[in-house]
Amino acid sequence: MATNTKTKINKGGVLQGLLTKDEALITRLRALCKERNIQNMNQLAMRAGVYHSTLGNIFKGKTKNAGWKTVDYLAQGLGVSLSEFFDCPEIREAYDDD
Repeated sequence: MATNTKTKINKGGVLQGLLTKDEALITRLRALCKERNIQNMNQLAMRAGVYHSTLGNIFKGKTKNAGWKTVDYLAQGLGVSLSEFFDCPEIREAYDDD
């Protein structure tokens, strides 16, 4: 899978990779699942009311720019609002240039 990871210079002058939007979404999903002891995609799919195949495609990077409705279902399944879901450094940095 080819990624278009962005880069920036950090405060120490070191070139640092940023996550793409898709990578940031996956990272956030994994972190929230870990916090809530959701151990596999089946559990998350059932809690969120989304197809396992949809979730699998997101995690495999086959779905580019997951729809807001899907992300909202996932957030609800994880017990957080959309604003809470997007309130993390990885997401903010990935969307920083929009």
